[in-house]
Amino acid sequence: MILKNFYLDSDISDWLNEDYSEDYKNTIKSIIPYSTNKQIRDFFKGHLQNFRHSKGMALSLSWLEVGLKDCLKTNELNSELIIECAKNHLKRIQDINLRSFNNILSTYKNVSVEIEKYNFKSIKPDYYKWIIYSMLQWKSNNSNNEDSLIPLAIIEPSFKDIKNIFNIPSKNRYGVFSSCIKCLNDFPIKQNIFEKFGLRYDKDKQAIFILTNEILKKYVEIFNVDNVDNVDDNVNNNKNTNVDNVDNVEQIPILIKKPLILTKKSTLSTVNIGFLGNKKNIIEELIETKWINISNS
Repeated sequence: MILKNFYLDSDISDWLNEDYSEDYKNTIKSIIPYSTNKQIRDFFKGHLQNFRHSKGMALSLSWLEVGLKDCLKTNELNSELIIECAKNHLKRIQDINLRSFNNILSTYKNVSVEIEKYNFKSIKPDYYKWIIYSMLQWKSNNSNNEDSLIPLAIIEPSFKDIKNIFNIPSKNRYGVFSSCIKCLNDFPIKQNIFEKFGLRYDKDKQAIFILTNEILKKYVEIFNVDNVDNVDDNVNNNKNTNVDNVDNVEQIPILIKKPLILTKKSTLSTVNIGFLGNKKNIIEELIETKWINISNS
């Protein structure tokens, strides 16, 4: 019965549904422009809207630290005590979040370059790779050209540079540009491969259309830095590259599985009791730093 009162208590519900403080919101808003990645920017914006996630975690930690023990002693729910403790936990959670966000922003640039290099190296089939490489080489040599539709016939001379850079023998199946084009036209076009580089293939016009100059320019710059490490046909060796295991990037705490909104009309069947979810790393850190004391008694 006490647990039910915890979920239905109006003071706890009001605190849970109260937005982040202006200071915290302004801090998050100030770091958003520093990310050049739309997904990361969207994550930060979403974090501002999902304040109940963090507050739900704080309430769960407060219940473990003071709420349950006090209820066992008094058989009553002290919402004021629980909320005051939850505020301290919320501050700690926000500090963890900000450190995580800072680590993401500081490491993302280097990680993203490696991902983009891998995008180069992993292009398959090879005829897509050599056509896209030829387009990047052409754009590198014609950076002032503002045309958006580039015929394959104009790109073809750049293929000779690609053959030299990557040591593609003429006897290779795709050692001749016309062979690459024939394969491209004989099979269904995989536009998603071109779009990854800001391009699109127009089969009827036998030309490559530049969708996004910003994306194309980014890949041209990387292409010019190291010519993709002179990758040859054996790029499959890099197929298992894993960029997920990046040192010093803390897990972003997604604190409950879905937004939790408590109202006076809420019942146990309509709320997500799993405040803690599986976020073991955050719980362990809070225990280690003695923000939670768990008794075996």
